[in-house]
Amino acid sequence: MPPRRSSSRPRRAGSHFTSRPRRAGSHFSGRVSKNVGRSHFSSPVVAPIRTPVRRSALIRSPRIYVFNGRKYTYSTGTNNRIRTINILIIIALIMTAIFVSSHFANDNDLKTIERDRAHYLSMIEIAESTPSLIQTATVTGYNTNGAGGKYFIYYTVYNDFNHAIYEGESYSVYTLDEVQSLLHKEIEVAFESQLITRNTDSIPVDYKDKALEDDGEYIKASENKRTSMWLSIVAGVTCGALIIVNIIIKVEDREYVEDTSSGPSNASVSAQNKPKINKCEYCGTILGENETSCPNCGAHKS
Repeated sequence: MPPRRSSSRPRRAGSHFTSRPRRAGSHFSGRVSKNVGRSHFSSPVVAPIRTPVRRSALIRSPRIYVFNGRKYTYSTGTNNRIRTINILIIIALIMTAIFVSSHFANDNDLKTIERDRAHYLSMIEIAESTPSLIQTATVTGYNTNGAGGKYFIYYTVYNDFNHAIYEGESYSVYTLDEVQSLLHKEIEVAFESQLITRNTDSIPVDYKDKALEDDGEYIKASENKRTSMWLSIVAGVTCGALIIVNIIIKVEDREYVEDTSSGPSNASVSAQNKPKINKCEYCGTILGENETSCPNCGAHKS
């Protein structure tokens, strides 16, 4: 005799995942720079040196949202955007973990159903070789638990005095037409022992003619496994994309700081190294280095 169940407790309601005897057919988000020019009547102007400013410190217009008569302000600075993305990354990580866990849970459910099927097929095989383990039962009703669109049946075994001595349920492996055709008819049921009590395990003999893919709970667990797998992939890709965006924003902000720190000083150095041009203060004629007076208007070089 094979092990009674994959679980140590008796099944109930046709469930692979309950601790009671099986029942009801269940397996279980800048500054503007000024253009400064030179004039004949103004003193030489030195290009302004811009103080390095972090991109996140620039004044940005905040976004204002109105909800239920109240105004909510959202800052659009870099720091706030990074903070928002970090929150989204955490949410995506949590969702990925949930979907991955659901995927493995459904995979375990499928394995449980497969073990139970092997157990009951063995029970039927043993019962067919021992006629006393097979009893005739009457189908008294049917129902569905919504798993895979399948139905299960209720059956009752009567004694010679027409007293009910055993009531059982099948798994959800029948179509609606099948259960309607079986209603109030007799079927053969295989028992695990000759001593029949309320907790004795049983299964309709025609369960051996049903494929694993006919089991409603197997269909449901398979669909849930595929769904959780795709959702975990989407959540994982979203999380990766958010991490990349976060890195790009930080790199751009760092490059901006380096540009504003090195740019003005380089411009100042190049201005200092540029040859000095002497012009006449009166007519603007360019003077040579050794000229002491303007060749155009005769004004002396100051």
